[in-house]
Amino acid sequence: MSDFALSEAEFRALYERLRRTSVQGSADRLGTLNNLSSADVVAAASDVRDGHTVSLAAPIESRASADNPDPAVQSLGPWDAAEARAGLHPAALELLAERRIAVLGSDGNNDTAPSAVEGVDFPVHVLAINAMGMYLLDYLDLDALAERCEAKHRASFLCVVAPLRLREGTGSPVNPIAIF
Repeated sequence: MSDFALSEAEFRALYERLRRTSVQGSADRLGTLNNLSSADVVAAASDVRDGHTVSLAAPIESRASADNPDPAVQSLGPWDAAEARAGLHPAALELLAERRIAVLGSDGNNDTAPSAVEGVDFPVHVLAINAMGMYLLDYLDLDALAERCEAKHRASFLCVVAPLRLREGTGSPVNPIAIF
């Protein structure tokens, strides 16, 4: 284990701290979306100035490959993502909870490989979803968004994410849209 590894006891303690401080136990089952107030939504909507939209959804792959044996999941060429993957250290979730972050998205799946917790392959997913009730957006295509932000000299925009309404579902395909 590396210097950044968490023991099983440290991971369990982190899980319990996040579970106790999160809003995920609310009756409406919105989890961390309860961190967004009506004022937050109005403020984000006020960032819409020209109506230009950018999809953050990654293109769907249709061919199996060495690093993508299950097409329509992810892919930019062969790479063993189980062995080497950039992501967050599980302890970073405490900062997200403190800042009342509602949704976490990235161009990966937010977890490192190898895992920082022995025996837990996706500790960020475990903490975010199970302990905090946080929504995760994995494998976003952020290139067009970065280009638009640079062209507009802006770093803020309205982001709309509309999942399918699946009864008792634990995940859904989405097409996140940034609106400028």
